[in-house]
Amino acid sequence: MLTTGIRTAVGLKDRRRGFTAHQEIGAEIESLLKPVNGTRTVLAERTADGYFLDLQWDRERLARYGVSVEDAQGVIENAIGGENVSTVVLGQERYRVNVATRAISAATLGRSAASGSRQAVSGNCH
Repeated sequence: MLTTGIRTAVGLKDRRRGFTAHQEIGAEIESLLKPVNGTRTVLAERTADGYFLDLQWDRERLARYGVSVEDAQGVIENAIGGENVSTVVLGQERYRVNVATRAISAATLGRSAASGSRQAVSGNCH
């Protein structure tokens, strides 16, 4: 179902208005379909729920260490979810190739590539 934006073999997309109703209907459909024989996975996407990280960068401090906001955001983005570097196409199926760094400590996230010095992220954002 690549044309609909749903990455699955079978999907249901509700285009009606009413955000709260979407959440409730999705959860209800999910609970009804889970016990159906032959069903491997049922997931109602919860668009209102999620984990968000709101960083307010201390631009002055980042600049002191030669780190741009774009570079700092790139490090955080890569540390959390990796980076899609390619796509493998097998017939109609598409699989993203994601490269992620190994788990790193918060103290190394503020590392400046130019100077090689390290500064804890907590000191560069709040």
